[in-house]
Amino acid sequence: MASKDDDAATRTLAGRYRLGPTLGTGANAKSFDATDLEDGAPVVVKMLPSRFGASKTFMERFTADLATAAGVLHPNLARIKDFGVETVGDKAYPFVVTEQFVGGSLRGILDRGRTITASQALMVGLDVCRGLAFAHSKSLVHGAVTPSNVLFGPDRKVRLADLGISRLLGDIVWGDPGRIDVDMARYASPEHALGLPVGPKSDVYSLALTLVESVTGQVPFAADTSVATLSARLNKLMSVSADLGALASVLERAGRPVLEDRFTAVEFGRALVGAAEFMPRPEPIAVVGLGRFGDAAASLPESADPTDAHGVNITEAIAAVRADERAPTPPSAQNDSLALLRSLPDAVLDGPPIAMPTVQAVPPAPLSDPPVVTAPVEFERLPAAGSHITDEHGSPDRAPVATVIGEVAADWVPDVEPTRRTSTIETVEGDDDVLNIDRRSMLKYVISALAVLAIAVLGVIGYRALSAPSRTVPNLTGMTEAQAANVVADNGWELEVRRVRDDGQAQGDVVRTDPASGDRLRKGDSLVLVVSDGPTLSALPNVTGLDVDNARSALSAVGLTMREAQQVASETVSLGVVISWSVPEQPGLTAGSQVPKGTTIEVVVSSGSPNRAVPNLNGLTVEEVTARLALAELVLGSTSEEFSTTVGVGRVIASNPAADAGVTVGAAVNVVVSKGPDLVKMPKVVGVTLQVATDALIKAGLQVGSVTGGQDGTVSWSNVSAGDLVVRGTAVALTMLAPPPTTTTTTTVARPN
Repeated sequence: MASKDDDAATRTLAGRYRLGPTLGTGANAKSFDATDLEDGAPVVVKMLPSRFGASKTFMERFTADLATAAGVLHPNLARIKDFGVETVGDKAYPFVVTEQFVGGSLRGILDRGRTITASQALMVGLDVCRGLAFAHSKSLVHGAVTPSNVLFGPDRKVRLADLGISRLLGDIVWGDPGRIDVDMARYASPEHALGLPVGPKSDVYSLALTLVESVTGQVPFAADTSVATLSARLNKLMSVSADLGALASVLERAGRPVLEDRFTAVEFGRALVGAAEFMPRPEPIAVVGLGRFGDAAASLPESADPTDAHGVNITEAIAAVRADERAPTPPSAQNDSLALLRSLPDAVLDGPPIAMPTVQAVPPAPLSDPPVVTAPVEFERLPAAGSHITDEHGSPDRAPVATVIGEVAADWVPDVEPTRRTSTIETVEGDDDVLNIDRRSMLKYVISALAVLAIAVLGVIGYRALSAPSRTVPNLTGMTEAQAANVVADNGWELEVRRVRDDGQAQGDVVRTDPASGDRLRKGDSLVLVVSDGPTLSALPNVTGLDVDNARSALSAVGLTMREAQQVASETVSLGVVISWSVPEQPGLTAGSQVPKGTTIEVVVSSGSPNRAVPNLNGLTVEEVTARLALAELVLGSTSEEFSTTVGVGRVIASNPAADAGVTVGAAVNVVVSKGPDLVKMPKVVGVTLQVATDALIKAGLQVGSVTGGQDGTVSWSNVSAGDLVVRGTAVALTMLAPPPTTTTTTTVARPN
């Protein structure tokens, strides 16, 4: 009877990961909730069937791709934590360990019958574009961007999952047309459908499909069968509802059937940023952790019985995988072959790109050179138990992931050159039934299926086309490209888009149609949408050295506008003259570069030399003022004179601007010079009456001061002598002499008695 320790060992994968409940099962993998015994962290273990472990070609790619993935980090790419192979008996089962994401997936939101708003979809798309742009910059292609691979962390940030492993397993499925189910076909690019090499723009197309579904709940081009779903997107524009606002035209461009017309991930992201200006502010996405993200196993004490945390026996888990391998795949299961990959919170595995069947694969970096991490997030180096390999006796050989890059190639894949990959996965005898994938067979099967479908409906289509009534081409001018496509979507016309520059319509709006509005077309006829690619272009003139008015005129003459960014003091450039100019959106452009009309040019204008302080000139003579101003790089302006009782004649009373005021170099300073006091001549007032004296003083510019004596009589004295010069307005004191007394003569007349 086995001991308890032996029993616990059988519940642990590679001596490190205690397995919990099964999260899901797909055609190519089974996933388990698990706990990392080294740090207690909850993880997801994805185990692949042993037919993959028995294939040297597959293991070469598995080792190289997963080793590369372990060395690359990005905030929007989910991280691979560990990988290895578990041997049970004579069977080798590759496994991948990834971090868990408690926020669930976009698929989980849609499966609950919910959608997100266009603004929320824009934010999700922007995060995924960041991750894809980084992956593409490292020559990595995802190959299967779907809602299931768009995961939400507890911070609601988006992570794109399954980079690397998704492409690896996808090549197997796309190499055999019988394995392509409807769900997989829904998110496929036209390159997938035609059997052409997939590349970075294939990921952009799949992301566009995913974002449309996230808002509308419907995947464009979806049909009942894989063949119908794939053929529906060939040479067809993706119809996006105008209800998505500014996002509609961006998604339509990302979903173009022709590679050259489609965005790159960087262009997609920039277009989303541009559209955000016209979108309402998004509410936070309500991300809810799914049941598979339970943390019971992570919180279980080490001493507790693993079965209390839903632990399972590793032998039983391997047996379940083996049973799934042997069991035939029913038709219903074919439609779910990627269900597991869509639903699991697996980490992103950044593997090198794998060429399609008829194209030579891109060689990976030499296995002896660990990848250099260039992502913004520093890679967390794994301890010595990073990856796990079992020897011929089934004992785990634990080594860091970086070390495995070289060791795995030697131990697992003998006689394989580390810098070259074959384009087929060899057949393995036995019940594992690894298909010998001849990459050319994909084209043969897909083309054959499409040919049969085309022949079957050719007669019906031809008859209907000949007998179909014609319809009038509506006036689509001024509509966005997506709006116009939606208007005529039910007419059965083949839409072509031709882009021209036009000053009359905004970028992305229809300029005209060919045939023109009012003409009639039958079903199957072609309608050309002539769409504005923005205003016509103008060459940038050099306005440096021109004054502001002339610079504005020069720019206006070629359809450009001018904005003064700032004024800068300059010792060399005159006031009001342009020092420099730039195009804010493209600061590297120079004179002669082409820009769309209407572009704003920012100019920096000289405010003249730096200011100088006016010196204190009061009390100086004009000669002294001139010299003092010259020292301050200023000049003497006008000179005026005023009377002053406090400043001597010929000296400055005041300046304009006043002392300490800031002025430009060469500015003129005006001064007021003293003429001395304003003197008048004292009139003669002695001997005249007070009234006469008062009139004389006022006329002379003086005034009456104190008066001593009565008001009658005459002035006998004044404190200023007649003829003296005194300051105008001086008050003169007067003394009055009383008039002589009046003599009265009395005459007496005697009366006669």
